[in-house]
Amino acid sequence: MAGVIKTNVQIGDSTTPTNNFVISADAVDGTMKISRGDYGATTVDIMTVAADGLVTFGNSTGIQSTLVSGTSIKSINSTSLLGSGDIAVKTVNGNSLFGSGDVEVQPTLVSGTSIRTVNGVSLLGSGDVSVGMTVVVVTGTTQTAVTNNHYILTNVAASTLTLPASPASGDTVWVTTTNDLTTNVIARNLQTIMGVAEDVTLDIANSTYRLRFVNSSWRLV
Repeated sequence: MAGVIKTNVQIGDSTTPTNNFVISADAVDGTMKISRGDYGATTVDIMTVAADGLVTFGNSTGIQSTLVSGTSIKSINSTSLLGSGDIAVKTVNGNSLFGSGDVEVQPTLVSGTSIRTVNGVSLLGSGDVSVGMTVVVVTGTTQTAVTNNHYILTNVAASTLTLPASPASGDTVWVTTTNDLTTNVIARNLQTIMGVAEDVTLDIANSTYRLRFVNSSWRLV
């Protein structure tokens, strides 16, 4: 064809065309081909390199023009990167973990779900969470108890300790008398103690008692 300049090199000199290779370059469209066969006769393209560098393969065994199978293929969330369609990935605050840049998170955890609690107190927020009992020294004649506290009765006169009004199963209160009296009282506060709807008089001086709310009643344990 007039105006078309081609450069062709044939490698091999076999009477069997499939044993020969032809390298041809097209100076007009800038493509280069590697083919199998005899120059000037029928050839089978093996590889074509376009002017922009794009490489395409012809009828070559073992080369997939589109990757549909193989080994050592990475996966995301246990889904292979082979095939078509989207792969769901984790997000943080609605932002994909793919790409560049920072993903905004809470510098201080102030909200969330599935947050554990300690002694009924959420781990969110600031300050300490008490993991042991709180000791309260009672110097007056009356005191309302709080769950998981230990009350020390020291008043010279008898003291009445009123149990929590709405206890939950497992709530515990400790009481120790140190005032040498046998007339201190634990008031049941509408609940029962040992299954009985009566207050309890602590008739043993200088003793420690532990009450735990179990099966809808305060019980000495």
